[in-house]
Amino acid sequence: MEFHPEYNPIDREAECSTLLPSGLRVVCPAYPGECTYVRFVDNNGFELGYWDHQEWADDPTDVMGAIMGLMSQEEGLPDTSEYKQKVWVDDLVKGDVVLVGGKQPMTVVSVEVDTSKSYHEVSVTYDELDEPHLYGEDRVTVVRIP
Repeated sequence: MEFHPEYNPIDREAECSTLLPSGLRVVCPAYPGECTYVRFVDNNGFELGYWDHQEWADDPTDVMGAIMGLMSQEEGLPDTSEYKQKVWVDDLVKGDVVLVGGKQPMTVVSVEVDTSKSYHEVSVTYDELDEPHLYGEDRVTVVRIP
C-alpha cells in the first residue's frame, strides 16, 4: 500500500475516533453529523487514508477493500515522527506548513525579512491570516513531508 501522508490532526470537537491495534485511529464526523467520510490518522496527526461517501457509492467493493486493508495493516506504515520540526522563523520558506498556537496548520504564502532593525522581523502571510509577525529569534513548529 502506498501512502501520501498529510498533516491533518483529529478535530476533537467535530470528529470521533477509534484506536486500532496498529496505532492508527479511524476517524469520522461526530454525532449528530452524518458519516460522510472516514479517514485514518496516526499518533502524530498525519492522515494516511481518506474516503468520502461518494467514493463508497461509486466503487463500494474497492473502497471497502482499501479500508479493511488499512485497518488490518500492522507493518509498512510510514514513520511520521520526524515530519514535525522546530525551526527558526528565518528558515521558513514559501509552502511550509506551520503550526502556530495550536491552531489549524497554515501554509506560508510569503516570507519577507526586514534587516533594517537590530533583529530580523519576518512577516509570514498564511492562507487564513493577514500577515502575523514572527521574529527571527522565534522558533515555530513546521511540518515538512519528504
